[in-house]
Amino acid sequence: MMVFASWSMAAIWTTLSPSFRVGSEDLSQKRASVIKAAVTRYRSHSGGVWPITLDALRTNTAGLAACAVNATTRALGGWCGPYIDLIFQNDTSWKLDGYGTAFVYSSGSGTLQSCGRDRVCGGGGASDDWTFTL
Repeated sequence: MMVFASWSMAAIWTTLSPSFRVGSEDLSQKRASVIKAAVTRYRSHSGGVWPITLDALRTNTAGLAACAVNATTRALGGWCGPYIDLIFQNDTSWKLDGYGTAFVYSSGSGTLQSCGRDRVCGGGGASDDWTFTL
């Protein structure tokens, strides 16, 4: 009987979605911090302009001028990306929270939202949503 119970728990664990596994919140926070750092670099090079989408952190979707050094301030300006680490260049997992749901990015409010364990932003499970200020 005990062997059956152990097998059943293992079978249940392997079929659970990632939203119920330990570490999903940590992964969301780690990915959000990577995105925050990338947005900060993007904004410092673009004169404070927010990237329109998260994809703008990988490719020059906004048509910014090529990266150049300002002779007076010695600061970089223009498109100096990619701003997301090259490890993610052919992978879109960096745009997903720890629950496997796409982050909701708002350039208008400068926020990044994880819909949390229930994978629905707002609504009944709003208490499990995370909002990161970029």
